[in-house]
Amino acid sequence: MSRKNVNTTIDKNLYSKIQVLAVQLTKNANDLIEEGMDHTLEKYSDKKNHSNIQTKKRNRKSINTTLDEDLYTKIKILAVILKIAANNLIEEGMEYILEKYDNNN
Repeated sequence: MSRKNVNTTIDKNLYSKIQVLAVQLTKNANDLIEEGMDHTLEKYSDKKNHSNIQTKKRNRKSINTTLDEDLYTKIKILAVILKIAANNLIEEGMEYILEKYDNNN
């Protein structure tokens, strides 16, 4: 698994919540973000049901992180196909992770 250094903009509050969750779960925040990206790819890979992806303006923060290179490339390709920003797909996955682990606690 090759890692890629990525500079992207993410909702500040969402990123903070992921960081807190990572500490609570003793996991790496990048691993949680990637888990969310996997979910997003699976959910929207049929390219039919993407109208509920949040595309509203957010309070964004520039972050520099490392992500699985293949996974990030797939997210970028899906973003082009769906005609939305890759950041929105990443944030969609982050929201899923927060809901998933909130329901498990």
